Amino acid sequence: KDIKMRVVMGAGISQWVYVPRGVAHGVVNVNNKIGSIIYLVNQEYNINQPDEYRLPWDKAGADFWEIKKG
Repeated sequence: KDIKMRVVMGAGISQWVYVPRGVAHGVVNVNNKIGSIIYLVNQEYNINQPDEYRLPWDKAGADFWEIKKG
């Protein structure tokens, strides 16, 4: 399916987002301040058998990553 969702967070408030297994996700920091991301996973990463796939950054369209303030 071609379903997309954008979640905009910030303003100095820590927040959680649950991303189910198998759902592609990405992140962009639109602020000038350093941001942090913490992943909680169900198994240790195995560099020899990675369980992830990489998609082109613009798969959802280059404008998907443009956040308009206001």
